[in-house]
Amino acid sequence: MQVFFLNSLCFFKKLNDYVLLSHHKFEIMYPINYFLFLLVALVPIVLGYAWYHPNIFGKIWQSEAKIVQEHISNFGIKQFILLYVLSFLFAFSLQFSVIHQYHIISILSEEVGFVDQTGAAYKDYIYFFDKYGSSFRTFKHGFLHGFLHGLFICMSIIGVISIFERKSWKYVLIHSGFWIFVSAIMGGLICQFNG
Repeated sequence: MQVFFLNSLCFFKKLNDYVLLSHHKFEIMYPINYFLFLLVALVPIVLGYAWYHPNIFGKIWQSEAKIVQEHISNFGIKQFILLYVLSFLFAFSLQFSVIHQYHIISILSEEVGFVDQTGAAYKDYIYFFDKYGSSFRTFKHGFLHGFLHGLFICMSIIGVISIFERKSWKYVLIHSGFWIFVSAIMGGLICQFNG
C-alpha cells in the first residue's frame, strides 16, 4: 500500500509539473483572457433559463425527465455556484476547439528553444503568428466550430447517458439542442474576443 501511495505521489507530482509547465507555455505564447471566460460562463445559465422555461421546452423536459416543480424550486446558491463553475470549465475547454492557433503551440511546444524563445521553432512560431495570428478569429467561425463541438461531442455524451438511463429521444433532443446552441454561442464569443 505504501509503495502504491508513493508511486501515486510521484505520478501526481509529474502531472502537476506538466500542467504548470503547459500553462506557462500557453501564457507566454498565447494570452488567455480569463475575464472573458467568467462572462461566457454565464451563457448556459442565461440561455438555460430561457430554453427550459415552461413556455419553450420546460414542460416537455419536466415530463420526459420525470421532474416535478418542487425539485426546480429548491435550486439554491450551492447549485448555482456549482453550475457556474462547471460552465466556466466548459467555456475554458471550448477555446481549444474554436481557436486553431492553439494547435501550432502544441505542435511546437516541445521543440528545443521554444519555451526559452530562442530556437528555430520559436522563430517559426513568431512568423506564423505575424502572418496568420488573426485568421479565422471571428464570431461566425467560432459559432461554426462551437456548433460542431455541441453536435458531435455534447450530443454523443447526452445520447450515451440517455441510453443507459432509458430516456426518450425527446429528452435527448431537448438537452442536445440546448448544448449545441450554447456551444455555438460560447464558441463564437470565445473565438472573437479571446487573445
